[in-house]
Amino acid sequence: MKQQASHEVQAEEMKNDVAECGMDREQKILIAGGWNGKKHLNSVEMFSLLNATWTSLQPMKEGRYKASSVVHNNQIFVMGGLGQSGTEIKSIEKLSLNAVQVNQSITWENVLAELPEALFGHCSVVYNGRLIVIGGSDDSKDAYCDSITEISLDPHYTSKLLTTMPQARYHHGVAMFGDKILILGGRVALLVHTNLASVLLYDITKNECKELAALPYPVSEMATVKWGDDSVIIVGGVDSNNQPLNKVLLYNIKTQKSRRLPDIKYKRRGCVAAVVRDTVIVIGGRNERRKYLKSVECFQFDRYSWQELPEMHIARAFVTAVVC
Repeated sequence: MKQQASHEVQAEEMKNDVAECGMDREQKILIAGGWNGKKHLNSVEMFSLLNATWTSLQPMKEGRYKASSVVHNNQIFVMGGLGQSGTEIKSIEKLSLNAVQVNQSITWENVLAELPEALFGHCSVVYNGRLIVIGGSDDSKDAYCDSITEISLDPHYTSKLLTTMPQARYHHGVAMFGDKILILGGRVALLVHTNLASVLLYDITKNECKELAALPYPVSEMATVKWGDDSVIIVGGVDSNNQPLNKVLLYNIKTQKSRRLPDIKYKRRGCVAAVVRDTVIVIGGRNERRKYLKSVECFQFDRYSWQELPEMHIARAFVTAVVC
């Protein structure tokens, strides 16, 4: 009874923390897929900021990890990744936002469009109704992609190569700033000693990449999330010695300068991050003991420290996430 009472008090304190963080109570974070050390997951969970609880949604049609995801036209798209057999996936599936907001029994649907290559460790954004896919690894060709490709999400589902980056990369991060995409870190080959510190800015309208000032350290498998109008936050990842990190970095695209923020509580590689209003939320990953994490942390600048939130139902790394 004492233990139950303690859990109830802890849950109530977590709800208060969520409210005090100033989060938008109507927004939810959806995570899909990932890897738990045993299998490729197709499970999907949703975090309610109102109740500070995780809810299971309908699973994806395929288990996949190291996939990417976007929200477009009231739908969530998940694309690529590694599948159950350990092979790369070209397919894209989607879920109506009504599944999050109204009817949680709604199932995932296949999309007729496919990625141009079977990729994992890639990144994706949406610009004017077009899916833009950046980098990734294609083991079927034993190659790492330097391509930036556009895929139409209308029924024509056409795709075309926009340009190539100076270096191939995967396990990198991106952030969208208007008609520009910031591309950070990653690595150029299988081994982590090929991690990059480089930062690129891809101008969609000019269709060109330019180098910005590098990060203070090479990193891959990190979470990246846009912060404000001109900055990106880089969380965790793995260094060039294959060690998971608890570092947090703020990079300003105008000044091209970095500054450290307080470390997260747990070292995490393959984690994801999301921003809701003025709060950064970091989810899952794998720590230095190779343990897959259920844990969730949040950060707000006026507190200037990381606080724990309720855990996911399933421990997982290399998950994909959207705010919806």
